[in-house]
Amino acid sequence: MPFGISSASEILQKRAYETFGDIVGLHILHDDALIAAETEAECDEILIKVLKRAREHNVKFNLNKIQLRQQEVTYMGRKISATGVKPDFKKVQAILDMPAPKNKTGVQRILGMLNFLSPFIPNMSTLTGPLRLLLKKEVQF
Repeated sequence: MPFGISSASEILQKRAYETFGDIVGLHILHDDALIAAETEAECDEILIKVLKRAREHNVKFNLNKIQLRQQEVTYMGRKISATGVKPDFKKVQAILDMPAPKNKTGVQRILGMLNFLSPFIPNMSTLTGPLRLLLKKEVQF
């Protein structure tokens, strides 16, 4: 697929859902797939379904990227385990390491990064309110 085309990601996502979308326990986002189940046996059953379907549709997987039977995985910037979902520490550290904004673009950048954490921080919009005030026209840096 020519990835230079702006809709290539959408086409890939659509094809992945057409091929694998009915398999319960398989979660697909962009070009990543995650199998989640209560037990290893259930996980193995789902994996077998995925591999059979892949063979039927001539879908290839990168063996270097496959991780089997993990108790915790980093997926789309989040750590997922049986105990729940939390942000990946590397993402949090990247936010902590950001320099203080020196202009409106810098404020927008930090707000965008903080938005990633919003599912994990109650009242995020209230907490980031003072930063959003810096985006008003009359504010000078």
